[in-house]
Amino acid sequence: DWMNGDVENGQYFDHVASWYSRKDDPDVLFVRFEDLKRDALDVILQISNFLGTEFLSPEHIQNVTELTSFEKMRQADEQDFGLRFMRWLGVIRRTHV
Repeated sequence: DWMNGDVENGQYFDHVASWYSRKDDPDVLFVRFEDLKRDALDVILQISNFLGTEFLSPEHIQNVTELTSFEKMRQADEQDFGLRFMRWLGVIRRTHV
């Protein structure tokens, strides 16, 4: 259970807290799941600006937004044979995305 720290990176809140001290570093960008759910396009633009890819056209940004949507990730997750096999083995949980 991830709340008890029985995961790869230890307890979730310890993991987040370990990065929080770097929140103002110029080479760190915090991206929150809630923000992605609320306005994915805005967050993708923030990431693009952070990475210095301002030259991307609106069409490129829209394409990134569509290809990284939760629905597209769910579809890719369902079609990934490696993930299906790992679930069958019980190594990872049944639903990943």
